[in-house]
Amino acid sequence: MFPISHFLRRAGLPLLALALTSRPLAAQPDDTPRTIKSPQNAPVGVPVVVPDPPLITAAELQTLTGGPTLVTFSAQDVPVQEVAQALRDAAKMPPSRFGTPTGRVKTVTVDWKEVPFWSAASEVEKQSGGYWTRYGDTLGLVLDPQAVLIPNLTRITGLNSAAPSLNGIMAAQTPFVTLVANSLSRTSTRTTHLGEQGAPLQAVPDRTQLALSAYFDPKLKVRSVVLRDLKFWERENAPAIAGRQTPDFFRIGPGGQSNLISSQTVQIPAEIAAGTTLARVTGVLHSVVVTASQSLTAPDLAAATKTTRTIGAHEYTLESAEVRDNQITVRLSAQLPAEPRATFSAFETLRVRDAQGRDLAGGLTRLEGQKAEFNFRFTEALQGPYSLEWIIPTETRSLDVPFELRDVPVP
Repeated sequence: MFPISHFLRRAGLPLLALALTSRPLAAQPDDTPRTIKSPQNAPVGVPVVVPDPPLITAAELQTLTGGPTLVTFSAQDVPVQEVAQALRDAAKMPPSRFGTPTGRVKTVTVDWKEVPFWSAASEVEKQSGGYWTRYGDTLGLVLDPQAVLIPNLTRITGLNSAAPSLNGIMAAQTPFVTLVANSLSRTSTRTTHLGEQGAPLQAVPDRTQLALSAYFDPKLKVRSVVLRDLKFWERENAPAIAGRQTPDFFRIGPGGQSNLISSQTVQIPAEIAAGTTLARVTGVLHSVVVTASQSLTAPDLAAATKTTRTIGAHEYTLESAEVRDNQITVRLSAQLPAEPRATFSAFETLRVRDAQGRDLAGGLTRLEGQKAEFNFRFTEALQGPYSLEWIIPTETRSLDVPFELRDVPVP
């Protein structure tokens, strides 16, 4: 199943003449409010500032990971699935459950020797006309016969949506993070209330949006991604106009959509007129990465019993697991502070896999207090035993990557 946001994002005029300005990893000033609901011991209505985890330096990241993922593989005129699997093997990812549809098989030729992971993946996109998407802990290559690729700019599909693509305009690139600008679009929508009242159509103002895609090295365990300190310059000597990120509620769910590939959308400020060519667009891609964790595991869910682990100051429990009728139901609990986001976050990293290590499709079906229930489905093509891994982060760090785009045309 493809992320819903692939189909709901509207495409528009492509980005033109955007230039890359590379910068090293660095902390940047941040004027983005970061608050949560007040805990029980704080005055009602008073927001509590949630500090970022400490920044991780490039040297610390290198030590933590042992260096970015590099790919060595050579093949001539082989099916694209074979090359895709070579990339997954280099990153130690499980096989994808989603193969290339019959009738759309393409062959590619590659010659890689210690090529950075996403540089190699970009070459596969160019040759196949497809684009990469995330399925749990692995990657799949989507080949869409309706897609039209405008060289080096954007992809527009028959569903009028802009899919993330490595072959957009580079906004920032470091050994561990690549940020690509995919499309710039102007949207106009009309809405109506449903029901018998027959409410008239209500016009909604146009919005101009910049779509970007962040690609993380497979060795990173990314917990969250957000764009910060967004600024727009109509002219080089003009005052900066502050911008904001457009929330994408369709990316919220167990595991999030931030690991490996994360789609981000920026709303162009309304005071910037159509037809303007912005001198610069700048910001910071802020990510939180897991640098230490512990896990609660069950190697065979069909035989699993109630299991509890104490990690840090909290208890995490696999209450029960049921395997029946091509479906697995898992019930969990976590003794955590009574804060909704903390409780939800505790269950985001749950994974259920088949015997080959491939993620099963499924997700959260019930969340009541500190208890959660998940359903996962499998087909006859997948074989057990089915295992569970519940990863509990014990340490996180902040990773900030500044980016800059130049000469951005506003449609």
